[in-house]
Amino acid sequence: MKRKILAFLLGLSGAAMASGAEPVTVAWRDKPPYYYTENGVAKGFLLDRARQIFASAGIPARFVNEPQKRIWTNLKYGVSNYCSISWYRIPEREAIAQYSLPIHTDQPQGVLVHPSALDRVRSHDNLKALLADPTLTLG
Repeated sequence: MKRKILAFLLGLSGAAMASGAEPVTVAWRDKPPYYYTENGVAKGFLLDRARQIFASAGIPARFVNEPQKRIWTNLKYGVSNYCSISWYRIPEREAIAQYSLPIHTDQPQGVLVHPSALDRVRSHDNLKALLADPTLTLG
């Protein structure tokens, strides 16, 4: 999960490591360039960052690519030694999982606009209103 599951795992890992437990399973889904598979090799800058975090903390981790629904089902039913990385924090997810501090924050979204349409675009308070404007065309 993007924002809070790592702290939860760090708390569990000391006890898990002391008892010689299995590595923590860290599930990720395809979401290039964050994490993806290329020629059978798992890649992505957030996947690399997560591996570094677990290694630095001395937590043995096994990284697996799984579908989003399977990840959330496993979290919902409390599969032991299991977590996922890089999820937006929303109330429905917070009811199921515990989040850590963020390991990454996305840059703000932007809109590229031709100068002739700038005033019309700026007249909208939010993206929903902008996209609903029939005088503007999304390109």
